[in-house]
Amino acid sequence: MMRKLAVILSTIVLAYSVPAKADRLVCSQSEHLRYMKMVGEVGEMGIDRDPVGEDVAAFERLTAAYETLNPKGPKTSLFVAYVPTGQIYSKVCAQERCTMEEMAAPEQSCLIDHMNQCSYIALRFRGEEFCLLRSPQN
Repeated sequence: MMRKLAVILSTIVLAYSVPAKADRLVCSQSEHLRYMKMVGEVGEMGIDRDPVGEDVAAFERLTAAYETLNPKGPKTSLFVAYVPTGQIYSKVCAQERCTMEEMAAPEQSCLIDHMNQCSYIALRFRGEEFCLLRSPQN
């Protein structure tokens, strides 16, 4: 009885001491549709899902690079990655609604450095994350 209680107690302690990955980027069609319903509030341009995410290795590399940043806060922000390496370029917009120039800035920076293979991967709006990649699952 004591042994079972010790195992249960240690399992509970372990469950509460291991941080959950709740902030994982969700790259589903339904999440993108949720973004598309408020696209006019986000900025002066809408961003479709990039099919580069359909490649499993690229998808894992890009989402891991974004999650390493662990962006927080309510400011509207855009994130672009150089696909071969996962190098992230970002822009935090001055106002809640981004201008066309602000929305294009991270991609332009990536293209200046690499000439091609730059992809929008995510944006944050009102503290919520929206994935801009098609996942390998859909």
